Amino acid sequence: MTTVALYNQAMVELAAPAIASLNEPSTEARACNAVAFVIMEELLDWTDWHWTETYQVLAGVPNDRPAEWLFAYALPADCAAPLAVRGVDAAASNLPLGGPGTFPVQAAMPLAFTISNGKVYTNVETATLVYNRSANFLLPALVARAYVLELAARTCYTIKKDRKLKNELRQEAAFAKAEAISDEQNKRPRQQPRHISDAEYARAGIMEEF
Repeated sequence: MTTVALYNQAMVELAAPAIASLNEPSTEARACNAVAFVIMEELLDWTDWHWTETYQVLAGVPNDRPAEWLFAYALPADCAAPLAVRGVDAAASNLPLGGPGTFPVQAAMPLAFTISNGKVYTNVETATLVYNRSANFLLPALVARAYVLELAARTCYTIKKDRKLKNELRQEAAFAKAEAISDEQNKRPRQQPRHISDAEYARAGIMEEF
């Protein structure tokens, strides 16, 4: 869905005129442009959205902290939130289909890294960064709905001068946000590493080596 289409869905909530172009001089377009980017930045920080997750092999840069880290890499320009660093592993030949363990298995022992001044520092050679990107994605339906309602709520007073409607839209936006986050968490498989006891492995009928 285009930015103009999202703007116009918000205008429907306000019973306001449609927007034809992002650059038009209308009150509606100016109001949306003033807050849309900020709302999107906040939305990306609501939770770890699976649809923004991507992997990128990092490009090496001069390491100005050699006493602390073995390698330094350039942080990808579209990185909104770094999630993990991965090393180069041989292709797996034997992996469990399921069970109580952490998936992927690499997440069970997170590799250390830190971000500073546009660089990724780590002790991993030829590192790949797993991160949430800040651009080039499509909003799922429930997330788009939450974005639209938040946009409508924040532009309401500028466009309609109606505080009652603004408060109603803020409540709707909060509900839509919670619904979108809940839907994301229900869809996303467990990835956080956790301790698995021997008894739990035994109950699952999984051999010790897994």
